[in-house]
Amino acid sequence: MNKNLDLIINLIKKGYKICTDSRKATKGNIFIALKGDLFNGNNFALNAIESGCEYAIIDEDIKDKHPKIIKVDNCLLFLQELAKKYRNQFEIPVLAITGSNGKTTTKELITKVLSKKFNVLSTKGNLNNHIGAPLTILELKNSHEIAIIEIGANQPGEIAMLSEIVNPTHGIITNIGKAHLEGFKNIETIIETKGALYRHLIKNSGVIFQRGENEILKNISLAYNRIIKYGEGSNNELQGTLINSKEFLKVEYFTNSIFGACKRNVDSIVESHLTGIYNFENILSAISVGLYFGVSEKDINKAIEEYTPDNSRSQIINNGNNLIFMDAYNANPTSMLASLESFLTFGADPKVLILGDMLEMGDYAEQEHENILRWIDKHKFQQVLLIGKVFHSLQNKYQTYHYFEEVNAANKWIAQNEINKSTVLIKGSRGIKLEVLLTSL
Repeated sequence: MNKNLDLIINLIKKGYKICTDSRKATKGNIFIALKGDLFNGNNFALNAIESGCEYAIIDEDIKDKHPKIIKVDNCLLFLQELAKKYRNQFEIPVLAITGSNGKTTTKELITKVLSKKFNVLSTKGNLNNHIGAPLTILELKNSHEIAIIEIGANQPGEIAMLSEIVNPTHGIITNIGKAHLEGFKNIETIIETKGALYRHLIKNSGVIFQRGENEILKNISLAYNRIIKYGEGSNNELQGTLINSKEFLKVEYFTNSIFGACKRNVDSIVESHLTGIYNFENILSAISVGLYFGVSEKDINKAIEEYTPDNSRSQIINNGNNLIFMDAYNANPTSMLASLESFLTFGADPKVLILGDMLEMGDYAEQEHENILRWIDKHKFQQVLLIGKVFHSLQNKYQTYHYFEEVNAANKWIAQNEINKSTVLIKGSRGIKLEVLLTSL
């Protein structure tokens, strides 16, 4: 394998790019034949060569031989080993970000901040899994001065594996909550899995950025001294206060001597385009990383103020009819409750809840959705619309709300029963496709 790895690495250094989709294959690419539930890249290796690829990497015998086709034992493992070996040829800082919620927002904020001073390689979108993270690493160039790599997991052991590939010098665990319970089974396994990032950093004398008030994270990194803490308490290296959370978050921050002379002044107040109190700590993490790497307060503030969330992540949409808090890219019990709590202080009455199922909950699905319904029962909203099979299965227990098995039925109902001049929260898992509802609101 080493001979093949060296061959491909030398080509990447010359400007060749890795391609895993034969439909996008072109000259200057190296095709790696990955497999999924509905596709097998081995079947398209020759197509990739015909499209101009320098080499095609396969792991199954194919009928037609070709001198530019290389067979390996396992294409996915080859990709991961390739990224691991390639990563270790760079001596730049590599910041890894994981957590149950807020990974992508934190990554985007930090990318904005560090880009004010450095040439940054950053994960595109949320390509943070066992394929996306290696592909991001393989985009490193000599011109990059720092890399920000988002790593995610829905199974035990994945963060440890990705940490070995990414080999971060710095890291953040945004938080730990009830995400992907179908794969993890319980919160203890989630803590063990996510904590692998800190364990990797501790083993390799890396730097940890950590929310100072998070007891779970403090326990993982107990007795380690290369930690930059951020939070509301005075014992943090970066101390922040939430000045305004009614709509967009406004944050004041100041530090102790580790960051130099960053004290309370006009430059220590930042106004963001983020909503949701849970984004307060994401903002603080970006400020901490920026100060650590020597970005000025003015540039940090400007970067955060320039960041506007999109892709259904903490988006504010004012369409002239309703004020919509759109947070429907992902959902789990922890993030759902955080959004609901934030919504209590967001906007004006009347308020409407539109919630979709939280997917990948496994045996916990009914229990966790019922917990959400109990929370809703304790608060007053003008209307509550619940979308998805799990919520729908609970309608006999909570009969005062509107239930729909799928989003198109809800969209039809909204079109017939207009929601006007309201503040609306849309929250649910991406698979429910709640963005469809924007056409009727």
